[in-house]
Amino acid sequence: MLIKHVTWWMFFILLLLFPSLLIFPMGSRENIINGNNLYKEGNFEDAVLEYTEGLTKKSDYNLYYNRGVSNYKLGQFDKSFSDFEDAATYANTNKDQIKAVYNAGNSNFMMAETVKTENPGQAVDYYSKSVFQFERVLELDPDNADASYNLELSRLRLDEIKQQENEEQQEGDQQSDNESEDGQQDGEKQKSQDGSQQEDQQQQDQQQQQQDQQQQQQDQQQNQEAAENSESSYLSKDISPEDILNEEARREEAVQLIISSGSGETVDKDW
Repeated sequence: MLIKHVTWWMFFILLLLFPSLLIFPMGSRENIINGNNLYKEGNFEDAVLEYTEGLTKKSDYNLYYNRGVSNYKLGQFDKSFSDFEDAATYANTNKDQIKAVYNAGNSNFMMAETVKTENPGQAVDYYSKSVFQFERVLELDPDNADASYNLELSRLRLDEIKQQENEEQQEGDQQSDNESEDGQQDGEKQKSQDGSQQEDQQQQDQQQQQQDQQQQQQDQQQNQEAAENSESSYLSKDISPEDILNEEARREEAVQLIISSGSGETVDKDW
């Protein structure tokens, strides 16, 4: 029983000595103060570390918002966007939520500006998100002139980059069409060349065929003449037996000539 009374008494003494325990966990308020001092000195990296340490103790609007501002100063726009989104979640007042959403829109806008040259598609996404966030601000505060200006600027950038994408797409389509036409022309040209070569080949074949026919006719005529000469000499009544033998030998030579000039002869062609 005595121990129980002593325990409650010690707890009461701790509350009197450390009333901040009822509001902030141990050290989180100190992290905010230290982080703010570092921010004012321009030491944004250490300020981020200080706010991050405070967030390990408590999720707090001020810690998220101030870390978001520090990351924004460092050009870490993806991190600042995440911090401002979290800050909006923990905002206790309409004014705090407006500030957090407004700066989330600014972070998306800056991310779009950073990547729009190398990655236009990603920039479109970031600009679209910034438009959405500035519209949210104006829903909460219709008279917010800064949000109105940034909203119009984001829409303008979004339209510009979409137009640029459309022009590049049209140029790509035109180039593809030109390449296709060039390919068709090359194909037609090649086909024409092939057709011309084929016609030349046909003409050469016809010429060779005509030459072969002429040669064949000449061979036939020679054969016929050789046969007629051989037959007339052999049957002539005014020729002596010796002349007949000589004529027989000439006849054998004529037969050999016919055989050697037949279809087995090789013909040199001009193609």
